[in-house]
Amino acid sequence: MKFIFRPVPFLAFALMSSSFVRSFAGVSAGSVGADQLRDLRSDLLESFPKPRVNWQMFIILPKKPDMDGLKLEIVAGKTVSRDACNTAAFDADLVRKEIPDTHHVYYELNQENPKIVGTLMGCKEPAIKKYTPSKPHFVELNRSYPIVVYVPKSFTVKYRLWSPQKTYSEASAISGP
Repeated sequence: MKFIFRPVPFLAFALMSSSFVRSFAGVSAGSVGADQLRDLRSDLLESFPKPRVNWQMFIILPKKPDMDGLKLEIVAGKTVSRDACNTAAFDADLVRKEIPDTHHVYYELNQENPKIVGTLMGCKEPAIKKYTPSKPHFVELNRSYPIVVYVPKSFTVKYRLWSPQKTYSEASAISGP
């Protein structure tokens, strides 16, 4: 099955433990998305843990009516100064965690200070500031629950939507002896 990237309207925003606009379980919305937070059941948000010290909580709320087969690719990263010719990524994964006695799931970066890994070509170009992501994590969308991601405050969360083609492609068979 091939997946094709198609932009779809989504709402994502960070919930920072330091700003208080509308509070849910000690976690609050920044200036963006407070109206959408009111639409969520407060008991749903209360079931998620508060961000640790120097961490933040990001929420992604699906806004697409037909989400069958859609997947969300999520990365955590930050803009760092690095050379322009090498590819690089943070050596960190988003780990799936379950809240006991609920169906709620959240994702957390598995390291607080991950190292950057990448190719080591010699570059003549000067260093540039560039967004450097973690390893991508794919999540199946569920319109009943928001997607919650915890990362250190120095990181941001980015995502893109993947949708399957309408038809299946035929695979080629190779017969054995």
